[in-house]
Amino acid sequence: METTPRFLLEMRQRLSEFSGNSRVIIERIMAAPEVVIQKKVSEFARDCHCDGAQVVRLCQKLGYDGFPSLKSRIATELMDPQRTLHRQLAESMTSFEQTKQAFSKNCMTAINDTLGELEEKTLAQAIDLMKQARHIVIGGFGSSSSAARDLRMKLFRIGLYAMFFDDAEELRAACAAL
Repeated sequence: METTPRFLLEMRQRLSEFSGNSRVIIERIMAAPEVVIQKKVSEFARDCHCDGAQVVRLCQKLGYDGFPSLKSRIATELMDPQRTLHRQLAESMTSFEQTKQAFSKNCMTAINDTLGELEEKTLAQAIDLMKQARHIVIGGFGSSSSAARDLRMKLFRIGLYAMFFDDAEELRAACAAL
């Protein structure tokens, strides 16, 4: 059972906490973690158009002692540098069958990652809260808006009323009104 490396999942979950250069650094790490482990902090910072101190501070905010600690974690968890679908598809696929297999592998990895994160008690609590709620407010921005909109429709189908917002100001106003 293949899963996404833990450090990538953690970064993906925390990405919305960061902006500016910090977000650029995290996105660069997520896009090509195998490249990060080959760079010195100054080289990596230059690639991100920032200074080394910003990279080190971000590493510390993420819970690492510094850049070498992050590189060590990446190297430990990154067994296969060709794990993500966009890298697999970027390679010269010679057949439709290879593309289908790469897509299938990526979907199974996402499912396995999700199942690995689920806790029965937490899920049961969330379900109970949704059943008791008079209003369910769902927000999704960027590529997450499609998933959020889909969730709203699924809730409708099982008889739960849900509102969906893809605008931050409207979402804030709706939450304030509730």
